[in-house]
Amino acid sequence: MSLIASTALYLIADYAYLNFKEKVHLDEYGRWGRATEALGITAVVAIWGWWAAPQGFNSELSGMGGFFIYGVLFVVCSLILLYFGHYIFAPIGVGAVLSTIVVALGTLVSMGLVSSSPEEIPAFVGPFFVAATVGCQFFGAYLVSALFAFAETDTEEPDPVSAGLPATDSSDQSATPSLQTGTPENHHLDETASHNRSVSPVGAPDHRPSSAALDRYSYDWQYSNTEFADIGGYYEIKSELHSKVIEPIRSAGADDDRFSRFGIEPARGIMFYGPPGTGKTMFARALAGELSAPFLELSPGDVTSRWINASSEQIRALFDEADSIGQCVIFLDEAEHLFGARDVSDRSSHVEDRKVTSEFLVQLSREGREAIVISATNRPGDIDPAVLRPGRLATHFEIDLPDEETRHAILEIHLAGVPSSLSGEELAALGAQTRGLTGAELEELVLEARRNAATRDAETITREDFPSGDRLAEESESNQSQTSSLPNFGDQSRGYQ
Repeated sequence: MSLIASTALYLIADYAYLNFKEKVHLDEYGRWGRATEALGITAVVAIWGWWAAPQGFNSELSGMGGFFIYGVLFVVCSLILLYFGHYIFAPIGVGAVLSTIVVALGTLVSMGLVSSSPEEIPAFVGPFFVAATVGCQFFGAYLVSALFAFAETDTEEPDPVSAGLPATDSSDQSATPSLQTGTPENHHLDETASHNRSVSPVGAPDHRPSSAALDRYSYDWQYSNTEFADIGGYYEIKSELHSKVIEPIRSAGADDDRFSRFGIEPARGIMFYGPPGTGKTMFARALAGELSAPFLELSPGDVTSRWINASSEQIRALFDEADSIGQCVIFLDEAEHLFGARDVSDRSSHVEDRKVTSEFLVQLSREGREAIVISATNRPGDIDPAVLRPGRLATHFEIDLPDEETRHAILEIHLAGVPSSLSGEELAALGAQTRGLTGAELEELVLEARRNAATRDAETITREDFPSGDRLAEESESNQSQTSSLPNFGDQSRGYQ
């Protein structure tokens, strides 16, 4: 009777735990959390099997004996359920199965090695079997917890209460491609978003999806840790982004109607254009950081496919996810490859490329779109004019080569926190001598100076660690010739068109 009672208690504990886990959604806490959960289950099983059950039933075999019997019964029940198309994740059951197999094999091996009968082998008290049982139970519990998390992420719709997301139609989820795009190491992103927050205007930063909620999506939504303060200069562009995007959104979040009473909506379609390395991508990250909004950075390869019609489906899935999240920022780099002209007479234009552009036009015009779509290009002349019209990417900013004031500010930012004995006059002179250099090249210039200072084991960076004035003049002249021929938008060069 003690073995039956002990086995029944293992079954009851497993059933109660599964019901609790299903209601509480414990699978949002990652690997360390799952390990802690598995450790707790293992501790309960070990205490019951090795101490509580033998004490309660006055039988040494009642605890672990019932555990191994439960393992055998679990296999039988699982096979029956599998035959009818069902399966069950039970941490104690899986641990019992693994423990039973390992202990059985260990017993057989021990019998062969010492030529003894089973009665002479302390199978339930030997150190090896104790360690094997504990290890198998821990592994089984962790495996079940991981399978729970995988199954819920891969097959279920995000729960609007626990995920902090608005409810979505199940058809939206079925259309979502199984993608992981936009590598975090290229994003300067912050993984420490707050937990379990409901969606509301981004002007109220305490109400945004948690990182765990964003992990449920197919695309790699993150939070940007970059802000405008991280960008040197470009004060006019920062001011326009504040007035056209940030202030209207923040006002709506603070129940301030100074924009809404005049029918002013935040700009939700933005095109950055200009030479390579001038900071277009960083501006997109900074805008998302200022808004504390989920951010997604994509290249053309992330939303296009070699399969016919698959690109259009992926674009629709992208905007479906954005609608589910609410306020968010989507950054599309190399826009000329996504929004190329759809001239049918142009034989270089592939039919699938035209489909991609057409699908983006449809999605950018989607009614009620809250997502802010930012695109960037080094070749604005290749963009389909239809993409730049009102309701789509209608707000255009030229991120040109930095002027002298901006170059000075960029140099200051990259020298911040670094031992430097550069005088104000020397820094100003560097700003004047680096005409034609991009922000990326100025960053590399400071990095090279830091290397030079480290190589000579200096206490601080000095002017001698930077290139000479003649060399800077040569680089400046070379860069001017490379960027002066870039096309432009003509009459649509700035502002809301």
